[in-house]
Amino acid sequence: LCKDKLLTCRRFSEWVPETREASDENIEEMLDDYGKVVLKPRYDYGGAGIHIIDAEKVIPDFKDDYIVQRFIDSSSGFKDLVTGYHDVRAIVVNGKLLSSYLRYNSDSEISNVQQGGTKKAISVSEFPEEAQNIVDDISSGLEFEPALFSVDFFFDQNDQPWIVELNSKPGLTIYNDKMKEEITPVMRELITGFKQL
Repeated sequence: LCKDKLLTCRRFSEWVPETREASDENIEEMLDDYGKVVLKPRYDYGGAGIHIIDAEKVIPDFKDDYIVQRFIDSSSGFKDLVTGYHDVRAIVVNGKLLSSYLRYNSDSEISNVQQGGTKKAISVSEFPEEAQNIVDDISSGLEFEPALFSVDFFFDQNDQPWIVELNSKPGLTIYNDKMKEEITPVMRELITGFKQL
């Protein structure tokens, strides 16, 4: 579920932008509907292979395991913490939102750190309630523990959260010695889960 972006869309369709298997026909139809779409690998990670396409751009060659998704305009920023394109990652352990951070890129619409984006830790108290409710619903549908995953969100021009993707291996490398308070709850909950095993 966390690796397959199309499965994520089908399972949580009310919170994921319209997503289809990529084909020239589907891309053209969605461009007609939305004016801008995202073409990306169904299973990859790290922002690799992502193309943002509008009516002016030529559709690039793509493989069979690509999806096309409605583009969500997150350019209005997130609260007072960042301006411009961004996403917000929620790190969830055993059903609990324990940590969160922003990713943003002032030079691109793609905020992934491996594509040049920057991370900024935010407190759980700053995490929007609407997105927290989505995280809770996702967690309640998982039937295994210990469960470590993340949910990445875009916030559109109306501050509505949209799931970008789930991730079974959320990067924790943002945390350094100065951020022990943010990572300690994550590690403690993971240890509790491992002890239960």
